[in-house]
Amino acid sequence: MGMKFNMHGNVLKGTEIIYAFHLGAGGGEGEGRLTIRLLPGKVALRFEYEGWMERVSGIFFMQRWFENFGKSLEEEVRMERIKRKL
Repeated sequence: MGMKFNMHGNVLKGTEIIYAFHLGAGGGEGEGRLTIRLLPGKVALRFEYEGWMERVSGIFFMQRWFENFGKSLEEEVRMERIKRKL
């Protein structure tokens, strides 16, 4: 059984891509930012968050989420490169 999340925000583009968001679930709320910076040969991610989920999830959850996100992103980039070569 999972918990339903409500997440909404704004995307800001410049030298970095920033997703400033509001996260709510089960009566708890929080605010955060996901900053994406494209570097030669890699993508740098910075996650900032303050709110109820800090206490609920802890560092383990965020570490696992970023690892899964990174693996998925690498696979999507690989598939896009293959698709563009065809």
